[in-house]
Formats: sequence, structure tokens, C-alpha cells
Amino acid sequence: MSLGVLGYFGNGLKAVLFTCSSLQVLTFKDVQVNRSARYAQHDVIGAMPINEYVGKSLSTVSFTITLSQDHNAVPMLYFDVLKNILESGQAQKLILGPNYMGEYVLESYDESRKHLYAPLLRSHSP
Repeated sequence: MSLGVLGYFGNGLKAVLFTCSSLQVLTFKDVQVNRSARYAQHDVIGAMPINEYVGKSLSTVSFTITLSQDHNAVPMLYFDVLKNILESGQAQKLILGPNYMGEYVLESYDESRKHLYAPLLRSHSP
């Protein structure tokens, strides 16, 4: 069994690892990258305003991941990882495929659940 690593978001043990193998499938789709520039606008009496380039804006990246128990991507585990990344407020490395996208903060994420998997409860007798 070979593990196909397709990228990751996070640092160290607090990371979402995108994989595709016979044991687990956790991939991304619908990647959208937004890059823009910042301009200052200077008013000119009797003429059109003049724009001055002042630098790059922060870029944003969005994508969809599907967490499926059927593909061994345990949703509750990844919800905890994403929540920890979000609440840390720290920039995390993002690699999608062969592309190092940079370091990004997780500003928000959406959860959509079709099924809630309850943990298996086992009782033990002493």
C-alpha cells in the first residue's frame, strides 16, 4: 500500500493531510485563489482621480474537502483539527498538489453533516 500525499494544511500534528490511498481518501476540490492589489486614490481638482499602487493585498484560498467515514476520513477528528487551527489564529502552511501556496490563517470553515457518527461505547467490568 502506498500513501499518495496530495498536500496538507497546518503544522506538525495539527494538520489536515490530503491523501489518496487504499486506506484513506481525503482530497480537495473546487480550489479558488483570489489575489488583488491595493491602490490609493488621489483626488485631482477638475480632473479624474489618480490611482497609486501601494502594494499587494493578502491573497485568499478556498476549497472544499469531503470527510467521509466510508473513506476512513473520520469527520469528528478533522473537525477538531480545523477548530484548533482556527482558534490558534496562527498562519499555517498550505500545500495543494505540487504547489506551495504559502502560509494562511484559517478565517472560517463550514460544516455540513448528513450523518452524525456516535462513538462506539464499550463497557468494561473490573
